[in-house]
Amino acid sequence: MTRMSVPAARAAAQLGRTVNLALKKAELTPPGYRMLAYLATGESAAKILAAKLAISRPTVTATLDWLEPRGYVRRAPHPDDRRKVQILITADGLAALEEADRLIVERLEEVLIAVDDEDAKHIVDSLETMGGALNVYRARGINPDQPPESIGSR
Repeated sequence: MTRMSVPAARAAAQLGRTVNLALKKAELTPPGYRMLAYLATGESAAKILAAKLAISRPTVTATLDWLEPRGYVRRAPHPDDRRKVQILITADGLAALEEADRLIVERLEEVLIAVDDEDAKHIVDSLETMGGALNVYRARGINPDQPPESIGSR
């Protein structure tokens, strides 16, 4: 098993900051962006959002309370169960997500100018692989937002 190196971990932190700067320009918070990206795949309930995004239900509510007045999402009664509420992304939400995606890609392409095309492709492929690994990690019920010392106690 390949272990993470300190320089790679620090690069990941810098990458996160680079993405956050692009999101700031898009006027989206990181949780708001993640929620819009997930909702773009279809409607969802708060409980499902919390599980899929590996965040608490109060964080889901706070994020929805931030997105809804901006017109990016709307809450609607569930058609089959009046006790449930669906969370739907709006056309404005899709437009905001597309703009954020564009700004993130643009920012990361600026960073990749520093490397040759072959290295850039390898970096992009590696980031896509990391995204898949994070999805598997979350599917196993491990919250990436959880402190590492608490993971071993599961």
